[in-house]
Amino acid sequence: MQTSFQGEKRIQIDFHHGLEGAYPISIPFQPVSFKMADEKAPWKDDEDLNKTLSAYVRQNLKRTEILDFMKSEFLRYDWSMRSLDRRLRHFGIFYHNKTITIDTVKAAVEEELNGPGQLLGYRGMFQKITQEHI
Repeated sequence: MQTSFQGEKRIQIDFHHGLEGAYPISIPFQPVSFKMADEKAPWKDDEDLNKTLSAYVRQNLKRTEILDFMKSEFLRYDWSMRSLDRRLRHFGIFYHNKTITIDTVKAAVEEELNGPGQLLGYRGMFQKITQEHI
């Protein structure tokens, strides 16, 4: 690498063209700078966004469905599946609640089997229990 008389840095490359040999070419060198994401992004303090995401996860909506709703309701933010996952993690929102005890689940299943949910299959039972009991 060499420096020109104006202080800009240049890269010297030997260019081979056909059979005639190498011709030196000087190209301006510009270092690449990567801008890191702002640590204090505006969505990190948005309580309305937190509540809305929590409500959609509690309804057990698929991530693609949540993403569609977010794109239409929160136009001020850019949305992708990756940004949705990052925001859910930031707010501590997960689809599975690992603090529920087995006794709570057993009681919910027994209540549904004794009531109108006795004819549900296992998928319907799971969905009903997660939406209404847990």
